[in-house]
Amino acid sequence: STSLSLAVVTAVQVHRDAKAVAGQHDQPPFCAGPASCSLSGVCSSDGSSCVCDPGFRGPRCASLALTGAMHSVISNLPVGINSTTVSTVWGGHALAEPADGSLHWYGSAIRGNHNLASWATASAVGHARLDCPSTPCPPLAAATFSLDSLAVVPDGGSDWSGGSMHGVYVVRNPAPWANGTDAWLIYFTGFTVANPLGSRQIGVAHASTLAGPWTVWPTPVLSPNTNRSAVDTSSVSNPAPFFDRDGSGRVLLAYKGLGVAQPSRPVCTDGSGRPCIFVAEAKHWTGPYTHVTANSGAAVMEGEDPTLWQDSREGWHMIKEHYINGGLGGVGGHCFSTNGLSGWECADPSTWYTTQVVLNGKPVVLEKRERPQIVFDADGHPVALYNGACKGGSCFNVVMPFNSTR
Repeated sequence: STSLSLAVVTAVQVHRDAKAVAGQHDQPPFCAGPASCSLSGVCSSDGSSCVCDPGFRGPRCASLALTGAMHSVISNLPVGINSTTVSTVWGGHALAEPADGSLHWYGSAIRGNHNLASWATASAVGHARLDCPSTPCPPLAAATFSLDSLAVVPDGGSDWSGGSMHGVYVVRNPAPWANGTDAWLIYFTGFTVANPLGSRQIGVAHASTLAGPWTVWPTPVLSPNTNRSAVDTSSVSNPAPFFDRDGSGRVLLAYKGLGVAQPSRPVCTDGSGRPCIFVAEAKHWTGPYTHVTANSGAAVMEGEDPTLWQDSREGWHMIKEHYINGGLGGVGGHCFSTNGLSGWECADPSTWYTTQVVLNGKPVVLEKRERPQIVFDADGHPVALYNGACKGGSCFNVVMPFNSTR
């Protein structure tokens, strides 16, 4: 049964968690402060253990507390939209529009009935809406959508995003303009028609409501680094923004950076199998953005597909893909920092981020599980983890709830 399958998956994850942390305890006192609990919990009164925040588990609160069961988010693929066919969606997540309670999913939609391999040449911003006129909408982690439109489409021109728009990440802006036309933002990676895998750049579209319509900011907000001693000088992609909780409008942007190897710097290329993650900073979403960690040279993290957030105690967290620890050490990892711009620490390679899941009620082993994106409740606690996933040659978006208890 589904419940038995889920119990088996959960038991396997718990066993792996226990195995992963075996021998990692310090001698008493074990808990010396928030860092001992991965900034995801607090020390117990006697300092002997960590008390994890909602959404986290493990002796050091380093693992996400997920149920192990996920479902497909978009139910109507393939579908004809805007004179094209979409059979593949990738990444993305859903959010609620406060004005009317409607739910909106935004992610990458591959046009022309192409598969995921065409992400750099045929991607656009896909949209799905769920209205609940007579009853409250389901929780985000339980909602299923029908893809209904392409919200932002490359124009096919010669500019920086004319060929493809991929790596979609929708976020609410806490400090919009007076006219409110940038209350919602979509970050994305832009690709040219002539050289799609060349100099990738990060752009933003803005709207007054989560339903749109969307206006693309005319220039990229983040381009390859002009500091030739840095590493992220060839391309920037995979944006993951998060705005300060104080409402100031300051934004940190985690991203994947590629570049030519510099003396005493790591190799950050897709071909090396060791792409790198950096964090940029801006006082406003339009920029300018400072390549803070790339320019420092000391805060490079290997991996890709980051998702970034700040907790209620103002600590910073990141989930990233291809967690590397002296080699490929797993498919996901949790990192934390007190300020988001330096001192990042990463837990051991994950055991919770598994490809062995219950999908739509059946135990499966996914071929891919990437593009993690987390959504939060009003108190800032994680409630759902979205991923791009592949199974049987098809690629789609999935969501897995967090456990409601620690």
